[in-house]
Amino acid sequence: MERKTTRRWQLQDVLHAIGEEGITLSDYGEHTGDILKGRVEPINARLVGKVKTTLHITGKRGLPKCLTANERTYIWRAIYGQMRWSHAGPPTLQWVEPITCATQMKRSLEDRQVHPEDDRRYRTVTLRAQPFFQARPARDNVKVWIDEEPGGYRMYFAR
Repeated sequence: MERKTTRRWQLQDVLHAIGEEGITLSDYGEHTGDILKGRVEPINARLVGKVKTTLHITGKRGLPKCLTANERTYIWRAIYGQMRWSHAGPPTLQWVEPITCATQMKRSLEDRQVHPEDDRRYRTVTLRAQPFFQARPARDNVKVWIDEEPGGYRMYFAR
């Protein structure tokens, strides 16, 4: 079964390289017209994990306990800075309490380098903001595009 799955993905990679459509199950004599079961549909971001807390903005409570005092100070400073009115207009962050937060978030990321009909266009990932996961150091490194007003989009790396 594993060999069949491997061959299926290898064939799909070859078809993608020459610009053909993705593989359907009907290509293998199975259910006509169904898309390959490995297709990932995009999902909205959602908080996951057992530990979910409520963020109290006025009392500065609710951030993960694994953060140092300096990290908490900078996070609160960033939150308050984005909640203030400025000469540019209304604040960026306009939250209505209660605000639920967690150290893990599951969401879909889109790979725009593959064909829009490719089964692997979207990847479901779990981003973690915690020092350890399953007794191992947990660090997620991501590349993000930020829309900066005067300079357009810029790429940054985040952990």
